[in-house]
Amino acid sequence: MRCLAISALVVCACDGLYGDRAPDAGDASPADECQAIYDRVTAAVRTADRSCATVDDCTLRGGVDTCDCTAFLGVACNGDPMSEAGNAAVAAAIGDATARYDQLGCEIGGRVCDCAPGIVDCVGGQCALVGDRSCFPQPIDAGVDGP
Repeated sequence: MRCLAISALVVCACDGLYGDRAPDAGDASPADECQAIYDRVTAAVRTADRSCATVDDCTLRGGVDTCDCTAFLGVACNGDPMSEAGNAAVAAAIGDATARYDQLGCEIGGRVCDCAPGIVDCVGGQCALVGDRSCFPQPIDAGVDGP
């Protein structure tokens, strides 16, 4: 009789573990969590304020400096231009998501092999990338001199 009571208790204790309840927020797989962080950060960056009066109003958020083919978190590998106020709003919106993204080892989006933080300026009242940088000295001349 004891064996029967124990096995009934085990079945009751395990009931509910396999699909008959709504998942908690903590139940997300690492891949799902990576995607959620990526979506949150890129949405915040895409909608960031970019208004400016001078270049001093602008900043560059992100931007990888790599020649080794790596993933990046943002919209552009060479950084996302925005106003200082926009950068503060993005920081508030994403909180510690970037640290969690790194902790999980997320690599969503394309990998970039030649990118460095770009050059930002205030153009027509908007912060914008006005120049790219790269791993290679510019200009690269792969042609043959002469006629």
